[in-house]
Amino acid sequence: MNINRNLKAEDFNGRNEQAARVVAECLRQLGHEAFLVGGCVRDRLMGNEPNDADVATSAVPDVVMQIFPRTHAVGAAFGVVLVVETVDEEDEVVEVATFRRDGGYSDGRRPNSVSFCQAEEDVRRRDFTINGLLFDLDKEEVIDFVGGLGDLEASVVRAIGDPEQRFAEDRLRMLRAVRFAARFGFGMEIKTAKAIWRNAAAICDVSQERIFKEIDGMLRSRNPEQAFRQMKDLRLLEHAFPEIHAMVGCTQPPEFHPEGDVFEHTMLLLREVGKMPVEARHDALAWAVLLHDVGKPPAAEPREDGQNRFRHHAKLGTELSETILRRFGCSREFIMTICDAVAVHMKLADAPKMKKSKVRRILGHPEIMLHLALHRLDCMHSSGNGESFEFLVNARAEYLVEPAVPPPLLRGKDLIERGFKPGPEIGAILREAEELQLEDKLEDREQALVWLEERLDSGGHGE
Repeated sequence: MNINRNLKAEDFNGRNEQAARVVAECLRQLGHEAFLVGGCVRDRLMGNEPNDADVATSAVPDVVMQIFPRTHAVGAAFGVVLVVETVDEEDEVVEVATFRRDGGYSDGRRPNSVSFCQAEEDVRRRDFTINGLLFDLDKEEVIDFVGGLGDLEASVVRAIGDPEQRFAEDRLRMLRAVRFAARFGFGMEIKTAKAIWRNAAAICDVSQERIFKEIDGMLRSRNPEQAFRQMKDLRLLEHAFPEIHAMVGCTQPPEFHPEGDVFEHTMLLLREVGKMPVEARHDALAWAVLLHDVGKPPAAEPREDGQNRFRHHAKLGTELSETILRRFGCSREFIMTICDAVAVHMKLADAPKMKKSKVRRILGHPEIMLHLALHRLDCMHSSGNGESFEFLVNARAEYLVEPAVPPPLLRGKDLIERGFKPGPEIGAILREAEELQLEDKLEDREQALVWLEERLDSGGHGE
């Protein structure tokens, strides 16, 4: 990879970066060392736009809080203070961390104690070399104590120092290594990879919410397929996400899935997701792709020819997806979005054979674009037959002028006015009327009311 070794202070021009520059400059004017550190330096070297910028300094937390009027001591015990600076009339929050050395890590996440030190020692306790770079704003030079520049140029993720120690300090770093490799399309340094393989089972010590955040980052990267294949190879998948690991070796009938087992099918779909510009993807698409066939392993039944059949796998997959996402601490709205996509993904293939009313209900779903995107990918990497997808796209085009599921022509009060008591009988008649409306057999309210009178004369019960 070609990196920009001639960075200037002015290159850090994002609003949060500008705030970080102000904070660092103020600290330096008062006699403290202060550098931009970590992701913002890495990203600018690579020509990417950082999400935010952090400052590393020799000033201890109490001094930082005395210097800046607006601070939050969220991690002062670990040397971290949040400083609020205003840029272009908007507040920006900058994380300011004092150079520190860590004591032991008894919980595999946080140090038992910290003490303050010099810049080089601080860098050497960080996670990966590409994240251990400092930028001196005065001298406009990158300070590299750990070989991060070389690893950026070689496109390699490498743990700083002893990888066994780095992963013992924070087990989540094993997933972070995979996420960084997937995000940038990098390879994994061999000692780092071996340490992950040996310690993979320890990922179970990490909270499910933290695991979700890393996996979500992998799925939002440009290489989600790489991330999951690498997790499998490093034994992380079987411990961090056993339901996806169960897809490995779960064979499928070659007449429907010539591409291979359920895991291979899912990886090919994730490859297509990775080709899409991130800003053009539906936020939930990668998760829907990952989980759409999660019900196949538990649903697998051998056929006479030795191949598996997967009856009711969409139903099982919907239930399993809800269990998984609840375990990960996801929001109710996100869970419902994914579960709806998993539940409907098999039905879409039968759309050309469906009654018009059922097609309209499918097209009227608020997440129809997510469902269509998943269906397209599923067709691409199974039978290759896109007839049902084309049918649904064309049908949807017909309803762009009017809603696929229009407002009902009849309401419950129409039946109550005719002597019905609230209850299931009203619901049954309204569903019958809606079915006729969606089939275009009832086109307006007047026609619907005539139908209702005829319906009641022929068999309605009212009072």
